[in-house]
Amino acid sequence: MKTHFTLKDLFKLSGKKGDPMGSEESCIYFDGKIAAAAGHHATLAIDCHQRIGEPILVSVKDLKTALTVAPDLTLWERDGYLLANGVRVPRVLAATVVPPQTMEILELERAHWRSIVRPFRIDGGLWKQLMPAMAGNDIRFYLNGAFMDFSTGAIVTVDGNRLHLIEGAIPVVQLPPEHLRGIIIPSGMVKLLSAVGGVQESFVLEKRPGAPTHVVAGDTDKLPERAICFAVANGRFRIRTIASDNYPNYREPFERNRSHPVAICLDVPATSALKTVARVAGCNTNYDGITIEGAGSRMRVSHLDRISQEIALGETVSKPFTALVRGGYLMNAIDAAGSFGVSVWMRYSPEDGRGIYVGAEDFHAIVMTMKDEVDEEGESIAGTEKAEEKPLSTVGN
Repeated sequence: MKTHFTLKDLFKLSGKKGDPMGSEESCIYFDGKIAAAAGHHATLAIDCHQRIGEPILVSVKDLKTALTVAPDLTLWERDGYLLANGVRVPRVLAATVVPPQTMEILELERAHWRSIVRPFRIDGGLWKQLMPAMAGNDIRFYLNGAFMDFSTGAIVTVDGNRLHLIEGAIPVVQLPPEHLRGIIIPSGMVKLLSAVGGVQESFVLEKRPGAPTHVVAGDTDKLPERAICFAVANGRFRIRTIASDNYPNYREPFERNRSHPVAICLDVPATSALKTVARVAGCNTNYDGITIEGAGSRMRVSHLDRISQEIALGETVSKPFTALVRGGYLMNAIDAAGSFGVSVWMRYSPEDGRGIYVGAEDFHAIVMTMKDEVDEEGESIAGTEKAEEKPLSTVGN
């Protein structure tokens, strides 16, 4: 858990290029009260009182030089020059270079923004459990992040082949009807929030009708802009959300899969066997599928002919079944579920056959099954190429 942010944390967010600040190189923004860094989707600010007349940008390179003189930064102006810990450094007036889309997130003028979700708290540890199913570079841009569904109180990630969902993570709020019923936080910011952890204070804003807009024109430029703000320790994140009026109808596969008839409580021996076989499958760069077979009171887990383990179950499965699934995906789901409760359940339907459900308490995951194609001699062609996967529905709301 992050307990204190410093200039070094701002350096990391600013990256290697200064595009978000309108500069040729990475810079930090100072206005006398705060220091802030900007990425393409967000800003991070910390209190940093300095004796300067107006907002300026100072390059990360020059700030690092100044911090070799003293661990804490002190800026002051003298004879028309800027001194950083006594080192003369160049600076640029922020008003002359910072793009409007960055400046408006830094300032968040009340005249331009309205609150649509009042302050609430979220457990920063939840992001880690959602990240495995989060897309990062999908052509369906709305999948490249975490969806906070304020109509149900759930946070969900979907990458087309799996789904991770946490219920009761956020308050249920009726949002304005002209937009998506929630917000989508970009994947890069979800990763950062996960690394920060801790209790995260948050609220959501929406651009007021008629307020100036700086989004790039396109299919989503007519949607109201939204931003989510997080306060963690002494850091304040302001994140521009992904504008979209579309998101997969995740409730349908979620409700269908969690009621599957075959239910297995994954005790320690069963979990250990699944993880062992999955690790072996993960070493196969061509094919990482594992086969799960259940009948009576026993379950068998195998990867091709390389490894096979059989487990005695504590109860009898209602129907015999065989399912083929990517081992790494299943392990991600089991590990995430294990952090929510002692009893982790796996469900499957031989008749449906489209996905395996894993859940515990408020956490739920669906891992889509793989299609096993066998040639005439009975040898799986998955050894030379990855088996096909059945994607989750991407029907819009």
